[in-house]
Amino acid sequence: MENERSVYMKKAAQREFSVPFRIIRHIYSFYSPAPPMSAWHQVYRTEGLSHSFHADAVLVLLAAASAGYRIFAEMSPALILSCLCVIISNNEMMNGAVKMDRSSKIELTNMCLIYDDKRVLVQEKQGLKEKYKGGLVFPGGHVEPDESLLDSVICEMKEETGLTIHNPQPCGFKDWILEDGTRYIVLLYKTDHFEGELKSSEEGRVFWLDRSEIENANLIWNMRELMQIFETDSFSEFFFRIQNGSYKGQLLG
Repeated sequence: MENERSVYMKKAAQREFSVPFRIIRHIYSFYSPAPPMSAWHQVYRTEGLSHSFHADAVLVLLAAASAGYRIFAEMSPALILSCLCVIISNNEMMNGAVKMDRSSKIELTNMCLIYDDKRVLVQEKQGLKEKYKGGLVFPGGHVEPDESLLDSVICEMKEETGLTIHNPQPCGFKDWILEDGTRYIVLLYKTDHFEGELKSSEEGRVFWLDRSEIENANLIWNMRELMQIFETDSFSEFFFRIQNGSYKGQLLG
């Protein structure tokens, strides 16, 4: 008649590709009736496990305990969870092998509304798809790795408009999540302090648009919504969410 140990080992073996059961099986095979905490500690270190694993491991351990395996049956669910927390904490302090990765990939860009009392500066963007051809946007570009955010927007305005801007004021954000999980952020600035001669770039022709013409202008990529961020205090973000398989933008206060 099979003993408890062999029954458990067979059940664990059926889950060969499940990391939590594989680890539990590995430790259980060397210790009876129960492995010391140092054994768990060592395997967690060598496996390079993350916090996402521990969440699964807790469920596996609790399930094993409820099934009556002696190694776990003598430990309460609270004790099991406490032991795992100690392991995680020790690993972080000793060798940094286990860390909660709260970072996310971000692509940073900027956009600036250059304006005066009667006009706003727009750019007829080049290289667009057919449906966007002739579309007008406010100038902007990418933030380079070695640039400050302020230096970046000043530099982009110089490159794309020929103007040297001063004292650009941050107004808000436009952002969305790309298919690969990257958060694409457009930092929005505005300024009416500038000097120099207007000059277009390969990014597109730049010109002054009279404010009276904004309503009928071919503004694309939600520039009208962004104007509410640039020129009012009602909103600070324009965020795209995926709804019914497509992006839907919303102004947020």
